[in-house]
Amino acid sequence: MKEIYLGTVSMEKNRWEPGRVPTFNVSDFVNKAKEDGFYGIELWQYHYTLASDEEKAKLAAADIPFFFNTYISLEKYDEKTYKEIADAVKAVKAKGVKFNFGHSYDCIPDIPKQLENLKKLTDMMPDYTKMLCECHANTVMEVPETAGEIFAKLDKERYGAIIHLSTDIEFADRCYAAYGDRICHIHCAYKGAETSGTGFKAMNDGTGYVENMINYYVGKGFDGSLAVEFVKFEDTAEAHYVHAVEDMKYLKTLYK
Repeated sequence: MKEIYLGTVSMEKNRWEPGRVPTFNVSDFVNKAKEDGFYGIELWQYHYTLASDEEKAKLAAADIPFFFNTYISLEKYDEKTYKEIADAVKAVKAKGVKFNFGHSYDCIPDIPKQLENLKKLTDMMPDYTKMLCECHANTVMEVPETAGEIFAKLDKERYGAIIHLSTDIEFADRCYAAYGDRICHIHCAYKGAETSGTGFKAMNDGTGYVENMINYYVGKGFDGSLAVEFVKFEDTAEAHYVHAVEDMKYLKTLYK
């Protein structure tokens, strides 16, 4: 069975607001997610770290696979924060941890220091948890060739790569050439066939763009997991969830 995860950040209207204060409890959606066909949940960091003790206990007891989506800084080591994230990962028994290298646009990145901090973070994690680097714009992993050089310094079994569904084929080809054997998770969000604009749209918009991209990745040998990362913006978690289910069901028709 292909693994498609519900990214809880897709349901959070405060995801980019100051404080990142959650507006709903993920535990209220766990059973729905399983019944509707999601394999697991990619848990936004703040849906756990800023949750009540009761909510944390419910998530720890949830009978569903988790990935943990963290925004922890690799630029500066903070033992308390690193331990908090590791404890959260252990509590929900996360199969994978999404992380990012630091920004690349405001300073010259200290790659050796970030690698050192990444390994400190990894040492705190369970042995069964895979570390998944999101090769995100405006980070040191944005340039595929640079990312490939950094991945070469990391154990292939422990460290994987996350890329994004919406991109251009030329760029995706560079990613596969540089670190294709690392790519095991795809963040799925869609802004339209030209990947432009500020709002997200339904993936099944009739253009065939999402289908073409899924076919491209499969053609490259991709057999990993997907996550519905962002959806058409609404006012409530419930409305976001409806869109997430629609996108997940469409992805299932393409990725079998």
